[in-house]
Amino acid sequence: MPPSVEVAPDLSGLIELSRIAHLDLKPVILRVQTDLFVQAAPRRAERSSTCPCAVS
Repeated sequence: MPPSVEVAPDLSGLIELSRIAHLDLKPVILRVQTDLFVQAAPRRAERSSTCPCAVS
């Protein structure tokens, strides 16, 4: 688990939904991932010489 996540989210409802035939969960999973990303604590920017996006 990433260090920015303190408690694992309860995804049992999604597991139950995944058992329903012909139900596309891709939009739901995308929303859950987006919400978890937004709620995560900000990470400290680290410089890396191997990262092309690193600012000098």
